[in-house]
Amino acid sequence: LVIRQFGDRLEMDRMAGDAQLSTGAYITDGKSRSLYKTANEEAFLTARWNKKDLVVTVEHSTRGEVADSSVKDVDVWTLTDGGQTLVHKTSDGKTLVFHKVASAEKDTSNTH
Repeated sequence: LVIRQFGDRLEMDRMAGDAQLSTGAYITDGKSRSLYKTANEEAFLTARWNKKDLVVTVEHSTRGEVADSSVKDVDVWTLTDGGQTLVHKTSDGKTLVFHKVASAEKDTSNTH
């Protein structure tokens, strides 16, 4: 997991070795934004800081033949252990733990 933050923008890349599995970005200002829309479903994402926790909420609204429904998923990301451990509590009750490792990026500041 590679995380970069630029003001209110937080970017996350999921890696497997050198291969990038997925990428995503959040705007952490607490405003709801459209995530996707299909013929029967629409989802909105909200990301905000709650003290030192990043709270990401996705609300799914589904239009059905009999009734409409809504489901809300809430994930919480917490940095612990002096910034060395990132704990991700998912909306389905799982807990993922990431430990910080030194970056293997090359220093290209002296490259021509």
